[in-house]
Amino acid sequence: WSTSLSMRAPMAIDPKKLKINTPYTRSELGGIFGDERISGSREGLYPDGDHVIFFVTLDKGNSNPSVSYEDYFSDGLFHWESQSTQAPHHKNIREILSGEMQPLLFVREVAKVRSQTQPFIYAGRLEYLEHDPASSKPVKVIFDPIDVEEPISDPLKSLIDWTPSAQRPASKMPASVRQSAKSKQSEKR
Repeated sequence: WSTSLSMRAPMAIDPKKLKINTPYTRSELGGIFGDERISGSREGLYPDGDHVIFFVTLDKGNSNPSVSYEDYFSDGLFHWESQSTQAPHHKNIREILSGEMQPLLFVREVAKVRSQTQPFIYAGRLEYLEHDPASSKPVKVIFDPIDVEEPISDPLKSLIDWTPSAQRPASKMPASVRQSAKSKQSEKR
């Protein structure tokens, strides 16, 4: 019996198969995890079992405001916004906030350079720290990028150092939420 990739059950997403600070395309990830659905995924989230892949493009440029999520690194933390249709009670968001699903962050600065789709850089696992309880559609969340260790080299260092442009100011996460997240991160380390 021969079984094609499309006939086999997908393997579970396993972060041990990935290398931090390494570029990956969606197609390559589909091959690594034996799941071609990753290749065709156009969503920013790809849930699978205990993990969820976050595909994040930091600089949304002049994209439609409905998909201009404010995602960025700041002060050793990763700030992320869910899709504008998701609230804290939605299944994937609830499982991320409760720790049932652990995000794996794949990040890039821009989607394309000279019409060429850019790969995502694997930044490792994210651990939920805090979210803005007043946020919904999108939910604003702060994570600890637990696999990022000093010294950090490019290309990941450039992504961590990236800041939103003046036209797209950083999200207005309440100071109390940022402070709580930073305290939780310090306690864990």
